[in-house]
Amino acid sequence: MITLIFGENRDKILGRLQATLGAEQGVKIVQEPLQDFTMRPDIDGLIVTGQFAHERIGGRSQPGVSQILETASAPLLPPSFEIQRVVTTPSFPGHLEISKRGKVAVVPNEPNLTAQEEVYRIFSTVLQAVEGFNGVSERISVLGCYLDLIDLPISQDEKGQQEELQAIVRAYHEHLKRIGQ
Repeated sequence: MITLIFGENRDKILGRLQATLGAEQGVKIVQEPLQDFTMRPDIDGLIVTGQFAHERIGGRSQPGVSQILETASAPLLPPSFEIQRVVTTPSFPGHLEISKRGKVAVVPNEPNLTAQEEVYRIFSTVLQAVEGFNGVSERISVLGCYLDLIDLPISQDEKGQQEELQAIVRAYHEHLKRIGQ
């Protein structure tokens, strides 16, 4: 089983996180600044956006794929970053559109994907990547997630944020079923 540690420092989000995920088996929620969170010795892997990871660690992003990258030889990470591996969020494919006025915009290939569906796909993909990694390599048994680091929640309203957190619960429950817990 993968233990999830959520770090959060925004009071409103922390309250919603505790109300939604606080009683879940294998989930721990801590209130602390990001810098302290990235120095936690109990975290084996940290979820980060693919863009952040690939800019600082290397590798090539693959749309829809979550990757596990080693941080040992990453000179662009802060010296205080103690976590050995990062798990990237999957990128969502898009394309460029040019308006009649010449304005260029990146448009997602799935423009009707709700924030809840996007969060579900992120966590489902991340957990499946860790499961696969654990089957062939050293284990990531404690996975850290600092929501602000991965630009979550997406929604600005309380109802939308609650739905996004429920999507995390759904992905985590499916993970527990896959591993027989």
